[in-house]
Amino acid sequence: LVSPPKQQAPAAGTAQKKNQWEMKMVLKLKLLLLLLFSSIVLAHRLYPSQLTQIVSLRGGEDEYDEDEEYSEDEEDDNIEFSFFSATKKSSLNTLWEKYGRNFLEGFMKRAEVARERAVREQYIEDFNARQISAGIFCRACMILPIDDLFDLGGSTSIIRDKLQYSDRCFLPQSISAVLMERRIEVPWQFQIKTIPQTNDLEESAQSFNPLSASSVYCSPMDFRAPENFIFVPKWMMHHLGIQPFSLVLLSWVRLRDGVSIKLRPKQKSFHKLPNPRIALESELKYYSSATASTTISIRHNNKQYDFFVDSCVGKDGSLTEFNPELCDAVSIQDADVSLDLLS
Repeated sequence: LVSPPKQQAPAAGTAQKKNQWEMKMVLKLKLLLLLLFSSIVLAHRLYPSQLTQIVSLRGGEDEYDEDEEYSEDEEDDNIEFSFFSATKKSSLNTLWEKYGRNFLEGFMKRAEVARERAVREQYIEDFNARQISAGIFCRACMILPIDDLFDLGGSTSIIRDKLQYSDRCFLPQSISAVLMERRIEVPWQFQIKTIPQTNDLEESAQSFNPLSASSVYCSPMDFRAPENFIFVPKWMMHHLGIQPFSLVLLSWVRLRDGVSIKLRPKQKSFHKLPNPRIALESELKYYSSATASTTISIRHNNKQYDFFVDSCVGKDGSLTEFNPELCDAVSIQDADVSLDLLS
């Protein structure tokens, strides 16, 4: 006797894959129905006139008489074909006013935003190509905040929350390649400077004044950002006064080592902590630089404290003399910096 063939056990996850496939098919069907409905409503709005045809029947032959004057009373001699009945027209008009108009306006607005973004990305590509050919370590980028909406793969919510209390940012891989090629030693620090946000990007570049532009300094967390994009903490965007997808200039800089910085707490309760200076020093380790006239934040015992950077004093870079002077920003990473807490 020949034993019947053994039936193989269903592979693990087969039912789950089948359910996922069914859900995808249902979603595609819904999208297809929505597209069909939108097309019908749009066609009705673009061609509201009725499809009317007048047929005159004479002597058993179909003939259209151009000389005969049309009269509404001759209903028996005229046949009118309408695409929609009056009831359906009323319902469609109601649906169009409720859903169709908003859908179409939203679609046109998103299309315009996408077009402007494509033009801006092309401008960035051209600008960066000129910078690379000239050997200048300055790149135009679009800036985005580090938050749950603009998520980078692999970064957890805990890491993103912690980065809000630092000057760390995500940069493109091409920036890392230039740093390695030029053998630039750490700390790696960059200046982010705003560009006038106008519709004419060429005009913005020509009217750009580096001395009057707002700027802030940052240090890279890693180089996972998409090309021509940078991700920064929210306090940097607030200081620069810009929105997501705004155009900025990213330039490598060598900051002076800090001598002292003056910080003014915005919450009076900070002075009531048992050891406020120790708490501040332990949290400032997440900052590689300090920028004057900015507001930075730390998180201590699950409470946020904000500080206004009143001034920064750094070394002048001389090897023979020690002449500290005021600076726009100083490096506080691996530096002996004196902290002055103002009341």
